[in-house]
Amino acid sequence: MNDGCLAYYIAAVGVVYDPELHTQKFFQKHTDDITSMDFHPDKQLVVTCENGKRPKTYIWDTQTCQEVHCLSGHGITETAIACAFSKSGKNVVIVAGNDTHNVAVYDTVSGACIAEAKGCRDNVTTVAWKNDETFVLVGAKLY
Repeated sequence: MNDGCLAYYIAAVGVVYDPELHTQKFFQKHTDDITSMDFHPDKQLVVTCENGKRPKTYIWDTQTCQEVHCLSGHGITETAIACAFSKSGKNVVIVAGNDTHNVAVYDTVSGACIAEAKGCRDNVTTVAWKNDETFVLVGAKLY
């Protein structure tokens, strides 16, 4: 992060650690274990996904540990296994852990879902953006 702090998760809690002051702040909106995390290009916002049958994904501010958006539904009806901000940070993609690895893309300013679709049946381990318009699902048999 830009201020020298570190952000990570443990169980259902997002943690922001300041190594200079040896202090921690916590993001505690998740109700189940966090499964994935990614950092916005501005290094201040973070997105975290959770386990569960109706998982929530949060975009939150690492300075305040306050929620910016709660993203849910739109085909992500089982554990959210991966998430990633686009190169500019304008969008975020979430991947479900169901058989077809449903994907949902959200606008990070409004929090609105702007696209959703089925992914693939292969084993997906993560997701990455090629540019601001194209992302790829990544896994052992995907190429």
